[in-house]
Amino acid sequence: MGFLNGLFLAAAATALLPILIHLVQRRRVEEVVFGSLRFLRKTSHRVVQRRRFEEFLLVLLRALALALLAFGFARPFFVPARDAHSDSALFSAEGPAGAAGAALILIDNSYSMRAEGRMERAKEEALKFLRQAAFSARAGVAAYSSQFDELCPIGSQPAQLEAAVKSIEPSWRGTKLALALNQAGRLLARAGRGD
Repeated sequence: MGFLNGLFLAAAATALLPILIHLVQRRRVEEVVFGSLRFLRKTSHRVVQRRRFEEFLLVLLRALALALLAFGFARPFFVPARDAHSDSALFSAEGPAGAAGAALILIDNSYSMRAEGRMERAKEEALKFLRQAAFSARAGVAAYSSQFDELCPIGSQPAQLEAAVKSIEPSWRGTKLALALNQAGRLLARAGRGD
């Protein structure tokens, strides 16, 4: 798990504020002298203890709310264990006789790829795929975030493909994976038809 705005985790220390205020501002019992107690109802010790417990529980819930707010602003993200193509994806369309007819390398260039080492790993995996000796399919390269950019059309030369992969840099945009998959499917279908 990582955080896009880790500085907000320091703000989680503000969750201690309600507890500190509660401890500092404890009610001090004041003695009030008055004539007769016969018109006052007795309060059982159990009721007083329950009220103290409820107040402490309320303070803990307030502290938890502040901690969760800071955690949410830190924007946590989870990196699931994936295969070798961890930050890039390879899609291929089957050609005649079961041979791969076309391949499209998709690389995420959204804001999350600014995390240390992620973009470099994605480029390494894409270049490793392109340099495989057994690779004989027509290939293309695209980058995606909240928009889809076809950098090298399917059928480009290997040098052009490598240059396109190396040129990808992370953007400040979010990710729309569904958009990328739809566009990749269209490009591969078009390549399969020979358009």
